[in-house]
Amino acid sequence: MIAYERGEARVREILAIAYGRGLVPTIPAIALAEVWRGDARDARVARLIKACVVEPVNESLAHMAGSLGRSVSGAETIDACIAAGVLERHDAVPPQTLLTCGRSWGLGSRY
Repeated sequence: MIAYERGEARVREILAIAYGRGLVPTIPAIALAEVWRGDARDARVARLIKACVVEPVNESLAHMAGSLGRSVSGAETIDACIAAGVLERHDAVPPQTLLTCGRSWGLGSRY
């Protein structure tokens, strides 16, 4: 979402491919909270939200995230929640990758 907010072309390409295949991207609500600021700079993200599904963190997802977070040293709650959503939806991205890739790329939980 941060890359989309910045207007990076690669993200637009990925979204175009997804929409072309009839897929609707999912935005974890916890990730939305990381980028949303409540001002005019949110306009681009607001457009993205309209074309996606925003996934809430419910009790089941929170339990799964807690378990996943404990399985990777230093994993942040947002990382674990995003990874749990990937696992629950059966997305193509391995959840362990999400829990570790942000830190290994120096991005923390902001990916």
